[in-house]
Amino acid sequence: MELIVKRNTELTREEVEELFKIYFENITPILDVYKSRAKIYDTNEHREEWITGVLTDNTLRCFKFVENNKLIGFILIEFLENENFIFDFDIIDEYKSDGITFNKMIELAFPYCQEGKEFTGIIWRENENALMKFKSIGALLINKKYRLSYDKVKEMIEKNKSN
Repeated sequence: MELIVKRNTELTREEVEELFKIYFENITPILDVYKSRAKIYDTNEHREEWITGVLTDNTLRCFKFVENNKLIGFILIEFLENENFIFDFDIIDEYKSDGITFNKMIELAFPYCQEGKEFTGIIWRENENALMKFKSIGALLINKKYRLSYDKVKEMIEKNKSN
């Protein structure tokens, strides 16, 4: 797996559109079940807001993961004052449940994150797969954000490397 790290200002609109496709493929099953969310997210307006947000938010770093010249996933992290906020974390379907990709993506992106700052993110309660994954590595819901200490992520990476 190859990692490509870019600041938001280094991304082209075409690259962000490719990220949006993966993001939208990942939320489509949720939208199929929760129709009220579909009215908000399955729109051109949301697509444009998402793409524009990525291109203009100067706190964002994009971690793209490529295998055999194919984008298989990405992580968008906002480097905020006291946290590494996971804005988005998506993997294409064929790599989602292989038991390797999720952990490898975290391992490769970790050295580029703010040292000592906790990892946080918001996960839709309807996104059962993401909730299960993040809870399995020790994320806790505190003040409406899932939180994971920097040391806990480091420990998980070291444990995975030894297995």
